[in-house]
Amino acid sequence: MKSVALALGLSADASEEAVLAAVIKVQTDSTAFKNRSTELETQNQKLLGDVVDADLVKHAKRIKPEGKGAWRKALLANRADALALLEGLPEQAAPKPVHNRESATPPEQNAEGEDPAKGKGGDLQQHPFMNRVREVAKEQKIGMAQAIDVVARTQRDLYNDYCAAIMPEK
Repeated sequence: MKSVALALGLSADASEEAVLAAVIKVQTDSTAFKNRSTELETQNQKLLGDVVDADLVKHAKRIKPEGKGAWRKALLANRADALALLEGLPEQAAPKPVHNRESATPPEQNAEGEDPAKGKGGDLQQHPFMNRVREVAKEQKIGMAQAIDVVARTQRDLYNDYCAAIMPEK
């Protein structure tokens, strides 16, 4: 019992109650340290995940989207080596846009040589009816289709003028 008392930092002739109290204090401290250690490990894993996500964003041009999960796993397991591999990869070329300008046909023109998509008076997107539709959609926070319906019902003359502009004369 003397060696236990000395190991606990007590005198060799310490009572059994003093030794027991010292053992209970050591157990309590041990539990507190384990809880704090678990808490810090959890924080560390979260921060490591955030850093790995930042690495994935930084190297997004080097990683194919379908391989993102594998790279995330590799970065979590061994970030230094995985970063070295990522740095060595070439950047993926952005896919080239598809243009069919050579085979595209211009829109048909009506008898007056005007583009029917623009109507008689020019660009229909700038027509007062469409301007009012956009205003109503923004004011009432509704979609364009609903706004067209509202303006067509409330401002019939504006709607009729718009209809005349979009309908070709026969």
